Amino acid sequence: MTLLCFSNYRWDSALQRPQHLLIRFTKQYRVFFIEEPVYHEKNDCYSIRPTEQNVWVITPHLNTSDENKIGRQKKIIDHLIYTQNISEFICWYYALSVSILVEELLEYSPIKFPLLVCLK
Repeated sequence: MTLLCFSNYRWDSALQRPQHLLIRFTKQYRVFFIEEPVYHEKNDCYSIRPTEQNVWVITPHLNTSDENKIGRQKKIIDHLIYTQNISEFICWYYALSVSILVEELLEYSPIKFPLLVCLK
């Protein structure tokens, strides 16, 4: 089972409660922490890197074009799901801006309970 966590901040910004929870989840799940996109002038892509705590940090890199940002992010996540052989996953998000993206991703997963967590 895989946990996809969509965040509105960077993994390395400060170690907060959500990160502590995700680190604990690595004992049972493969965990991907998906940061907000970084904008640049090149083609859409993403970077992936492991942390010492076994969390995979994904940073989408989107072209500065305003066209269909959610659809372009979905293509990036679709590619991640395919290349990482993710078949069953749970979505955890605490950025309401990705709720539409998460709803579309759940078409692929037999697990149908996304978690919205608001931690401050």
